Amino acid sequence: QTAGGQAPGADILMYMAVDPKFVNFTMSFNQIVVDNDADVMSVSLGLCESFTGKRQMKLEHTIFKQAAAQGMPVFVASGDYGAYDCKIPPEKDEDGKLVAPPLDVDYPSSDPYTTAVGGTTLFDSQGSRALEMAWKGSGGDVSGYWKRPSWQHGPGAPAGERGTPVVVALNADPATGYSFRFEGKWVVYGGTSVAAPEWAALWILIDEAANKRIGNANELIYEMGRSADYGKVFYDITRGDNGNYWGPGYKAGANWDHPTGWGVPNGEALLNWVVKAQKPANP
Repeated sequence: QTAGGQAPGADILMYMAVDPKFVNFTMSFNQIVVDNDADVMSVSLGLCESFTGKRQMKLEHTIFKQAAAQGMPVFVASGDYGAYDCKIPPEKDEDGKLVAPPLDVDYPSSDPYTTAVGGTTLFDSQGSRALEMAWKGSGGDVSGYWKRPSWQHGPGAPAGERGTPVVVALNADPATGYSFRFEGKWVVYGGTSVAAPEWAALWILIDEAANKRIGNANELIYEMGRSADYGKVFYDITRGDNGNYWGPGYKAGANWDHPTGWGVPNGEALLNWVVKAQKPANP
């Protein structure tokens, strides 16, 4: 519904596993890539990276790499437990204060061939943005497994050896979420699971405008972040954190940050920037 609301003319293909075992999701990802009918993939599921088997991550990495080679970007929810994705309930010390659980990142959003979508809390006033800040539940940490790819650099981005998955963000806080008509009633949903298909729908509109598959979004988005047009293409989120009320997490700041990546898109400006980037410069 989220994707269809953003791109109402798109054909939406649903791939459904027989049960929630991760091996069946791996098979689903592979089938999507083998069929090659979808121009963009959206994934709204995950597990903390530390709980995911290395063999499975290696196998899915080859699938996502092939998707990128076919021009099929994969937008994935970054998780809804902030920087503490393993969801270990926080303990209390002798004084009754919360002790933050270990930091961890969500998978498959941590894979460098996927585009991790973080979340924001959006306050609007009469249809315009009054305030937007990092959502407390937005996933985002440093990968304990994947190395930092060569394209992952720019203002604010850590220069460490490990990858930092969150690339972009959109409103995801259930308190400021999206309205859906469900079983005859209006309900409101949130989470990065909603933000990811929103970004996938935006990218399919970009593909349509360019009249071709653009491909893996990450390199282009980081290129935008380093460009002089960054402030025109993205709304930079500089407030809030992803501590999930369990601990400090990471703070949002100027340019790239862990909870929101490069920020929230100005959709029309981003579309125009990407389409223009596909055209060769005049000699």
